[in-house]
Amino acid sequence: MRLTFIAAVFAILPVDAWAQNCATLWTARNMVYYAAGHCFNSALARDVFSNEGCSSAELTAAEREMIAWVRAREAALGCAINPNSTASEAGIPTVIDRYRGLTAIPFETGQLSQCRNYRGPELAAHTGLRRSSHVIGSPPQGANLYFRYRDFGGWVFVQWDNPDGTNGLFGWVEDFANTPRVCDPS
Repeated sequence: MRLTFIAAVFAILPVDAWAQNCATLWTARNMVYYAAGHCFNSALARDVFSNEGCSSAELTAAEREMIAWVRAREAALGCAINPNSTASEAGIPTVIDRYRGLTAIPFETGQLSQCRNYRGPELAAHTGLRRSSHVIGSPPQGANLYFRYRDFGGWVFVQWDNPDGTNGLFGWVEDFANTPRVCDPS
């Protein structure tokens, strides 16, 4: 049975600095491949993700877009993770622990927008960038939605506070830009 990243995480820390970290970028890229069922060749990737139950699954358009973005960041930073290193030598366990529960890591844009008192249709917040990924939850009516992460292929990473002010959850929502919604002015 393949290991799945489905445990809920209730706080996402800013990732803009993490986008400068080669271990995070390597992990983000390979988490997407892993979620798609990819079989890994490198010792490091097999150590981190395993090949148990792997296949040659197709990537979604959003996953391909995210991987292209991550590869461009890796190239800009001159990343060269040693594929023969251990996970701890590469700094991977820290990254995995931080994002356990997700199959696609969100990357901050530096901009924040919000939808206060959301009163639109039910939204399915997923762990990753594919419809078959685990649904974490759905923001309730009256929640405050926050958007501060880069979109990929029509998928938007959303965090929310519950109507009573308590912390809600987060996840990837497909096609949010075309979702009819009613929000209070910010």
